[in-house]
Amino acid sequence: ILQPDGQNYKKEQIIYLVEDNYKKPLKAKRKINILKEAHKMNDMAANAFLKVLEEPASMNVFILLTDNLRAMLPTITSRCQTLKFSPLSSREIETSLKQKGYDEEKALLISYLGSTMDSALSTDFNQLMKKRDNILSILESLLTQKGTDSILLDLFNLGKSREKFLE
Repeated sequence: ILQPDGQNYKKEQIIYLVEDNYKKPLKAKRKINILKEAHKMNDMAANAFLKVLEEPASMNVFILLTDNLRAMLPTITSRCQTLKFSPLSSREIETSLKQKGYDEEKALLISYLGSTMDSALSTDFNQLMKKRDNILSILESLLTQKGTDSILLDLFNLGKSREKFLE
């Protein structure tokens, strides 16, 4: 399983795949290579990957995962079979989290917030609860009109930095 190193795949990551393409699997009949966020291959990485797609070893299977097919080079997509999957519903994510040992309350809350299974599994529940408590506290202050001056001042100051405001 390969994923981008930073914002994009590096050419070196793809060169590793190209070199590994010619090595036989140790135990199985096939090697499965999964590239997460395949649309994040820059032109150099994508062109290096084309070599594998044009002359793949028979024992290799490449699975390119992307949520942005249009961002992929047409020369890559033309050499692939495209399968479209629907995203998991919040109910499916909740069920899967429960099967992984999450209690019902955590699984339910995380499933509503996570758009993918990866994001649901990477959610820090304690951090999520702190954010929820902060939001509830702000809403209570606004409803009771106690401390609204400091809340509005905080929002004004946070609004100066988009990242801090979103956080």
